[in-house]
Amino acid sequence: SSLSLLNAVQNVIIFMGTLGGSILIVYDVHAGRLTVGDFVLFVSYIRQLYMPLNWFGTYYRMIQNNFIDMENMFELLEERVDVNDKAGAPEIMVPTGRIEFNNVSFSYR
Repeated sequence: SSLSLLNAVQNVIIFMGTLGGSILIVYDVHAGRLTVGDFVLFVSYIRQLYMPLNWFGTYYRMIQNNFIDMENMFELLEERVDVNDKAGAPEIMVPTGRIEFNNVSFSYR
């Protein structure tokens, strides 16, 4: 599905960015240009930067499901009515909020 592809690409981007940055930072720490604290700062910054990306997948799925539900709702509204009132049938008057059925029967053809 498209959500799986989105998650896979997102994880590859996060992994490659973190790996590349970590290699550069470790190289500079080894050369003495940076400290271990700089590496910790980099990892913390990257985690805070990439953490909101996890929400994009969730929002994408929610929006996609809502569009599907909305499409189904519009299809339901366009559905033809199977049972129509008889010509000249009176309107149902419900003044008290109760409906009582007398002498009603059902049958199958």
